[in-house]
Amino acid sequence: MSDSKFSKGLLTGIVIGAVAGAVAALLTTPKTGKELRNDISEKSKELYDETKDIIDNAKNKIDKVLNDVKDKVNEKLNQMADVEEQSEEENI
Repeated sequence: MSDSKFSKGLLTGIVIGAVAGAVAALLTTPKTGKELRNDISEKSKELYDETKDIIDNAKNKIDKVLNDVKDKVNEKLNQMADVEEQSEEENI
């Protein structure tokens, strides 16, 4: 569980840092209001796309790990069933 909390915190930190950096960069450059609004709009779209990519990658990694765990659990359950079956055959 601590790894997932760490990953969630890391992802949140990355997103907040990116937003803060983008806002700081946009607000410190001398531009007209219209240019600034266009820049903010473009940067927010870029940030959205980057965040979506990060989340999609994280979801894919989580799905892979879950599938691996399911496969290993099923393998162990099958092994246990085989051992139980062999034990019952020996007791007959």
